[in-house]
Amino acid sequence: MSYGALGVVLLDEVKDAADRIVVQVNKNAPYVHGIRNMIHVSEIDRITEADRPIIEVPDEDFDEDTKSIATFIVDQIPDGATIQTGLGGLSSAIGHGLRNKCDLGIHSEMFSNAMKELMEAGVINNKKKTFLSGRSVAAFALGNRDIYDYINNNPAMFFAPFSFVNNPRIIAQNENMIRKEGQML
Repeated sequence: MSYGALGVVLLDEVKDAADRIVVQVNKNAPYVHGIRNMIHVSEIDRITEADRPIIEVPDEDFDEDTKSIATFIVDQIPDGATIQTGLGGLSSAIGHGLRNKCDLGIHSEMFSNAMKELMEAGVINNKKKTFLSGRSVAAFALGNRDIYDYINNNPAMFFAPFSFVNNPRIIAQNENMIRKEGQML
């Protein structure tokens, strides 16, 4: 069973430390590809079902000052860069400001609505990434229902725990890595 959009971040570590494993199966949760993103039924003590909607988080609004800051940051991001963004109005403004860039990649804790839209538009294609080329790497996805439908069984997505995604040795394998503040790592 897949941990889904929000479970890959820590659930494998939690599973390894737990005495008993109880899982909740939800048909609304997307199936995600990656590493340490699955649990086998033989590892489970109890299974429950709860088909509830997954939490949805809309993009945060941003004001003109935030848009100005985002424009400055976007101007610093070259075509072919691998990006990391997060939560908040500035991240949303940056994401929406990247529409005129080419061949971007993703290696980010969070996969957002803006990233999904950039992938659908072909702006993010991950082809110039030097680590897991062709795949967007994230620990979790948080956004609207469309994002969960998009990542569901999508081989272009690669989910992994924080211990992998945030590992400096892993991150360093991406050339031209840019984080939210527009700084190259």
